[in-house]
Amino acid sequence: MHTRTRGIARLLTIGLLAHTLVCAHAESIGRIADSDPRAILQRCDAALRKVERIDYLARCYFGDPDRGTPAAAEVKVCQWRRPGRTPGFLAEQTNFPTDLVPETKKTLSYNGRTLEVVDHHRHTVHEGRLTDVAASATSFLSVLMIRDLTSGAPMAEALRSPRVTYAGRAKLGADECDVIDVTTREGQQLRWWIRVSDSMPRRRYDQNNNITHDILSLEAAEKCDTNIPTPDGYTRIRDRGLPEIAYADDGDPLPPFICGVEDRAFARKLRDSYKLDDLTAEATTDLERVRLICDWVHAQWQHSNTPTKSLTNVIDIIEAGRKGEQFSCSEFAGVVTACLNAVGISAREVIMMHPEVDTMLLGSSHVVAEAYLRDLGQWVFVDAQKNVVPTLDDKPLNTVEFQRALQKRDPALDFSIDGEINSYPLELSESMYFLRARLEAVVLATPRFTGAAMLIPKDSDPPKAFHRMSPIHGDAITTSLKAFYAAPEVRR
Repeated sequence: MHTRTRGIARLLTIGLLAHTLVCAHAESIGRIADSDPRAILQRCDAALRKVERIDYLARCYFGDPDRGTPAAAEVKVCQWRRPGRTPGFLAEQTNFPTDLVPETKKTLSYNGRTLEVVDHHRHTVHEGRLTDVAASATSFLSVLMIRDLTSGAPMAEALRSPRVTYAGRAKLGADECDVIDVTTREGQQLRWWIRVSDSMPRRRYDQNNNITHDILSLEAAEKCDTNIPTPDGYTRIRDRGLPEIAYADDGDPLPPFICGVEDRAFARKLRDSYKLDDLTAEATTDLERVRLICDWVHAQWQHSNTPTKSLTNVIDIIEAGRKGEQFSCSEFAGVVTACLNAVGISAREVIMMHPEVDTMLLGSSHVVAEAYLRDLGQWVFVDAQKNVVPTLDDKPLNTVEFQRALQKRDPALDFSIDGEINSYPLELSESMYFLRARLEAVVLATPRFTGAAMLIPKDSDPPKAFHRMSPIHGDAITTSLKAFYAAPEVRR
């Protein structure tokens, strides 16, 4: 995931809506007199649990607005809870324009059964069950909303934290707030601003001092109507799961993909330091070796979308992970790719991108690896973050084949290495649309970029931007599965 957006992805996932969608205008519980941070969080949690209905406005930033950073997005929400029933909401999301993309708007409605997403940029209305419509590549935000609404205690993350400290009181506009610093179990640093008068959360900062949400209004709602009429000229689409994606079987040649080892001394150090040869010694097939390496890398550190360190040397990443540092999908993919190449299995990193990668604010990509199995003449999908190497009827699957099996909900699909995972996350599945791979993936102490190739669906234009801000250009483009999945050239 791109460096500038890595931080915001997790922050939005657990910050923008996680603890505010269940808020409402609760009756005042009086001025908090003590400074016990856990007691303040418990009061906040209790106040949030009382509420049933809320109108609020949240803004998302890539930095601190007090220092002049403009808002990147704005979300207006009317949300409610009903005893014994799934929460519902009506939300309007606006992503503000950048130099690369125009302003985009969506209206999201969920009544406890059906989700509707009105895309005002593409003039479409997607509707269906949550697990179907969210997979239509219309709204990553909708997935986050439902998860947060049904996750239990509103302040659960903060209350579970091993370290909570009181940082004093501060004014946020006219509101006096208690400021609470939280260190999560994953090592993330958060700062909550909780309004003294009613124990409601008002602002949250992340460890990089970015505001992840800023509640601008918090007023009781009398009505929350989720019936959205279809605007004139919009196309209504009934979603039934992941979409079918068509690529060409042939044509559009690409430069060769080069995999293997360039720095032999570094590759040997990587193998010897972690006994990778011993790890794979008893494997009888390339697929077994890939799964052993994937499982080993998966266990080296905990995942975070906001890496605690910025490292590129794979040994430095592994050592930092063993000391408790956390890394994102990019580091999982980079390390598993290097380890596979080091033990003689050609591998490359693949960035999977959402069809709306141009205009989405977050959640538009995921980085995995693909390994080439010489004994089968087949590329196979490798996600070390999720510990997934999929097969269908014992046949290894590349990324396109994996997406097709997920789309068909094929019961013969098997992607669990250790039995811990029983499904592949929806928001990652819907990113299997544009596939981008480096043309050169060789073991080096300091990785380098020499160009990339991108597989795009038939009748589709290549994306021009990543997460609204970073241009995408210069890639070799193809619609051909044959070209993208050609055997690599091997450097040893």
